[in-house]
Amino acid sequence: MNLEECQINIKSFLDGKEKFDFMNKQILGRIYECYNMISQHIELMSQDKDVPEYNRDIVLGAISDIKVCTIYNPLTNNFINFTASYCELIQNWNNNLDKDDEITNMIVSLMRLIKQHLSIMEACEVLKMILSQIKDFKSWLPPSFDISKHYVSLLEDYEIPKDKGK
Repeated sequence: MNLEECQINIKSFLDGKEKFDFMNKQILGRIYECYNMISQHIELMSQDKDVPEYNRDIVLGAISDIKVCTIYNPLTNNFINFTASYCELIQNWNNNLDKDDEITNMIVSLMRLIKQHLSIMEACEVLKMILSQIKDFKSWLPPSFDISKHYVSLLEDYEIPKDKGK
């Protein structure tokens, strides 16, 4: 993803109403502050100008806020795209400016959270499909299959919670 695509994804999420499902005004303020600072630094670097001193806690705080939103809220595709774009923007900025290990580690951990969430959602979809097949299969148990009826009834009784993010 290039710089323009990242900025478009970030701006479209921050300009939309969906952000209020994930963030309060304080968190949004810190995320905007970090985004604006990084955008200014990227602009200065593209013009071969010196980047002024900055407070790295602004960046760490924004990443931490997004991580908290990721953990405590059901994720939507827009939020996932926003997070991936925001992380990529910060990572590229960090690589070109300071190569701060703490920022890199926080970005990597946030991206792992997002990828694990997607893996879990895929696993839930597969399990729903298998559960449906087992329900169909239960009504027709051929003698060639040795499946415990108790096991099948346990699988049938187990319900996967509905996905709130879709």
